[in-house]
Amino acid sequence: MPPQESDIRRFANPRSYQPLQFDQHVLRFGLTSAHPSALNSLGYRFYDLDREVEVFYQLSIERLQNQHKSPNDFRKTAAKVLDHILSKPESCDCVIALPPAGLIGAYWKVVQRAGATTVVIHDDPQNILSRIVFFDIDSRPIEKPLSMHERKLYLREIKADVSYFRTSYRRATTTVDISGLNVEDSARKIKAALQIML
Repeated sequence: MPPQESDIRRFANPRSYQPLQFDQHVLRFGLTSAHPSALNSLGYRFYDLDREVEVFYQLSIERLQNQHKSPNDFRKTAAKVLDHILSKPESCDCVIALPPAGLIGAYWKVVQRAGATTVVIHDDPQNILSRIVFFDIDSRPIEKPLSMHERKLYLREIKADVSYFRTSYRRATTTVDISGLNVEDSARKIKAALQIML
C-alpha cells in the first residue's frame, strides 16, 4: 500500500534542500532535529515554527491543515505565527526552523519584511530517507518500519519535493552542501558557513 499524504507530511529533516535565513531577526534552519548543536553553539534563540504554530492554535499541524481548503490557505495561517514571533523584542538574533515552503507565498512575504540573508542547505535524498520520522495526527512520533517498496516510494516523494521547491530556493543568498556528511560534520560545516556571513 503506498504512503498516505498524512504519513509524509512531516519528517525530522523532510527535504534535501532547506532554506536557511538569518540576520538580526530570522534564521531559517532546515535541519531542526539533526543539528541543534550547530544552532546552540552560535548563541541564537531557537524556534521550531511547526511547534510554535501548534502551541499558538492549540492544534496539531495535521489537524490544523485539515481545517484549510488548500496548502496555501494553511501557509497563510501559519505565517501569522511567524509574524507574531518576529514582532517580539527577543526575536532579534533568533533561529526559526520553517517548513520547505519557507521561500514562497505567505512565509516568503514575512521573511522579506525581516530583510533576512538566506542560505540553502542541500542534502542527499538518501540521507534524508535515513532520518525519516513519522508523526500521528496529533504530532506524536510513531514507529513505522519501512519495506523496500515503501522506501522507494518515499525516496521518490522526497526527490519530487526537491524538484518542486528548487526554483524558490534560487532566491537564497548561498548554499551549504552537506551531502554524505554525518550529523556532527554537517553541524560543523553549517556553523562555519554562518560564521563567515556574520
